[in-house]
Amino acid sequence: MNAALSWRGGPRVLAVLVAVACAAESATVPDATPTSDVGLTPPPATDPALLFRDITDWAGLATLPATAGPGVAAADIDGDDDDDLLIPTEGALLVLRNRGDGSFGPAEPIADSDYGWMVYVAELTGDGKLDLVLSQPRAVRLFEGHGDGTFTRSALLETALAPGEYSVVTYGDYAFRGRLSLVLARHYGGTDCERTRTADSPPCDKDDDPGGLPDLRIPNDDGLFTSDPSLATLVGRARVKAAATADLNQDGIVDLWLGQDGYLPGLALLSSGNGGFVDAGAALGLNVAASAMGFDGGDIDGDGDVDYVVANLLPGLQLFDYDDGRYTEVAAERGFAELSSYSTWGLGLMDFDHDGDLDLLGVGGFGAGEIEVATPLERIYFAGDGTGHFERRYGVSGSGLDESGSARGAAFADFDRDGDVDMVVASTDGPLQMLRNELGGGNWLLVRLDYPWHRPAVGAVVTVTAGAKSWKRWVIGTPSYGGSSSEWVHVGLGDATDIDAIEVRWPNGVTQQEPGGPARQRRVITFRAPRG
Repeated sequence: MNAALSWRGGPRVLAVLVAVACAAESATVPDATPTSDVGLTPPPATDPALLFRDITDWAGLATLPATAGPGVAAADIDGDDDDDLLIPTEGALLVLRNRGDGSFGPAEPIADSDYGWMVYVAELTGDGKLDLVLSQPRAVRLFEGHGDGTFTRSALLETALAPGEYSVVTYGDYAFRGRLSLVLARHYGGTDCERTRTADSPPCDKDDDPGGLPDLRIPNDDGLFTSDPSLATLVGRARVKAAATADLNQDGIVDLWLGQDGYLPGLALLSSGNGGFVDAGAALGLNVAASAMGFDGGDIDGDGDVDYVVANLLPGLQLFDYDDGRYTEVAAERGFAELSSYSTWGLGLMDFDHDGDLDLLGVGGFGAGEIEVATPLERIYFAGDGTGHFERRYGVSGSGLDESGSARGAAFADFDRDGDVDMVVASTDGPLQMLRNELGGGNWLLVRLDYPWHRPAVGAVVTVTAGAKSWKRWVIGTPSYGGSSSEWVHVGLGDATDIDAIEVRWPNGVTQQEPGGPARQRRVITFRAPRG
């Protein structure tokens, strides 16, 4: 067996390797034209001067309950190659199916879901179908997907009701078992006040709460997610408000990042590859104090390694540039100094204008506990220049960026299948907002990775080459804040009309070469086992 496979997966995955050894070459997905009988008016005309257009009403989202939680997720839950929406609300978790043009059908509640904050989508039960993880204040629930957009409450993940509050969830195959493990984070762990108070007692002060113990859940052979105490022992009680799975030390193995609230250091936990972690925040330069909310990563300066952004409260952003084995926080000198009075939550580091360089789109808002009064904030868009520097851009009057509110979650997908990335925003003071990308610009490629062990293919790296230029994209577990974004990996190609080659480094270390082809395509690349 290939050495990389022996190290990452071993004989447990041999059967799957044999099954996919003869898998087909990467396939091009036809860009389906929406049918004309969807019963809606044509979409609003494109106006690049707006940068992003608010199409909430047209998309069918304006009538959703205003009691939605701070989270939202985008995923193709019914297998039709369109990204749908999942929205936690006060009453139930709602499914909204994409009609194929970026508008959505009526909300469908998921049975037994109840109130939720965040929702995450991944293949967790080993059957190849996308499942849901719903984070609630006192519990985290798993719903098994059936591949047709319907879900059933599962007993494979159970969390005991306890004082304190769950916050966010992330996932990754930290032990190379061929299955995604879960990290269930807690913002509050419950104080002595909460444990002893009665109905007549005054409210407890959450500022006295030192945080909760993060809970690492590893799937057994029978599918049950059981708690592994090693992560809680390493970290202790922490006020985790953000979590993501990414390659922090750039060694090809996924690691765990936990962001804390209350201007506390970020936790950069390097994976050993067998399920264990080592705290390397100080060594990597990632232990900068923050009130962290969101997270994303990408190559902002074209040097071939991944840099990271952290959504923060005052200032609104931390930007960590990687060089020679260590990160340096450079947000102010790279164009984000004006966010000194901003509070960012959900964000995406993507090539929104297709010029070949990564940009940043984010949302924010202050809560009543963060400043004297709750303050709405507008959306923010910064265009990157490819050298690691950014400049804020504003749309003309009427731009969707001007909409203000107490935004929290942001999910990203090409909802209308025109090749660029759109954003849906969840807020605590109103319904969802859908921002359609109006920027236009150069060419693009969208890639979906068909990895036989888990979806999404967290830890994979996609490299696209056209002429003398190459672009890398890393598949990060649960970027942004509040939920999952599309599985489709987006690459802006600038003026390149043809692609010379695509390389995929899969999560298990196998590298696969794929032929090029024309730009402006949606490609599905299926894992092929190495021969010999």
